[in-house]
Amino acid sequence: MERKSIIITIVVVALILGFITEMFYFGGSFSLPFIGGGTAPPQNMTGSTMFNGTIRTYNPVLQIPSNVSHPVIDALHNLSGVKAVQVQANDIIIETETRDDVYPLAVALEQMNVSGILTVANIVMPDYLQVATYNGTINASTLDFSGVMQVVTEPFVDSDSTVPVSMIAVVNDGMLIDYYNASILAQRNSITVNATVLGLANTTFTYSIPWDGRTSIPLATLNSPNSSFQYDEVSTILFSPPLNVSDVVAKKQLPYITFIAPASAEAAANFSDEAAVRSDFPGTNVTFPNSTLVVTGLSKPPLNYTPAILYSYLLDLPSSAAGYDLGNTTSFPLETPTPLEPNATVPVNVSVLVVGGQVLDVTPS
Repeated sequence: MERKSIIITIVVVALILGFITEMFYFGGSFSLPFIGGGTAPPQNMTGSTMFNGTIRTYNPVLQIPSNVSHPVIDALHNLSGVKAVQVQANDIIIETETRDDVYPLAVALEQMNVSGILTVANIVMPDYLQVATYNGTINASTLDFSGVMQVVTEPFVDSDSTVPVSMIAVVNDGMLIDYYNASILAQRNSITVNATVLGLANTTFTYSIPWDGRTSIPLATLNSPNSSFQYDEVSTILFSPPLNVSDVVAKKQLPYITFIAPASAEAAANFSDEAAVRSDFPGTNVTFPNSTLVVTGLSKPPLNYTPAILYSYLLDLPSSAAGYDLGNTTSFPLETPTPLEPNATVPVNVSVLVVGGQVLDVTPS
């Protein structure tokens, strides 16, 4: 019995020594289950962040919509900095010679009235980002990305420009591990500037022509080198309440009707006798819509109707206003129903497109 007890003791000691030896062999530590030791792995946290980054480079590829005109597509091959052009079903891929060619090429395309220009910007982030999460703000390191991220964007500004960026950040244990919905924040702000009137560009005269006078407009006199016109002639007749089927069939035989339905009819272009129409449609409320004539030129046309007038002026904007550098903005358009004197100073509301403090575009507000 004593021999058996000695053997059990030796086995227990051996097991304990083996467990301790294994613990040191693997370089770990242990905790008893009922003491509750150990920590859970860190969890991913998602939040929003905004910061100022610097565009290091653009990827040497531009994408534009495929619906641009054929002359533009033909001209692409001859633009400076273009290495290859690939026309696809929904877009056109332009490969540039170098990364430095992306922004100048985008400017050239904008001057050709091409919109929807996209590329990929490589943006240098700060060392740490302030990420707003549902658990509070996290100070997240960008070391895992070497401080550089990519954003699909229009090439608003040249490389080395500082731009505001917004994105959704994924953080784990204080490190930025992923991001999405990243975008460069282009801001459109309205400001008021004092502009100088350079002169009158043209005037738009809009006439509402009564139905019975629509055929008597002397359109031939409106054709001149200094003016143009657009005439929306309406020969429609409206019925209220709508006609029944038997009336539609019967009135279809009238000589001046070219088309008829329960709610409306079309009269011949040379027919303008409203009294005859009312006589032919007794018991029906008949309406005759007006036609619209728009004449653009410097002088009022000789018509016996009173138009609505819209003046189009060219302005010279100041080089700076409201803290923005507007550059040399001349020939800025302004449309107003009020006539202005040349060289007069007028307050004008304008809209400025700003990216990272740089004004990219100035348009009427």
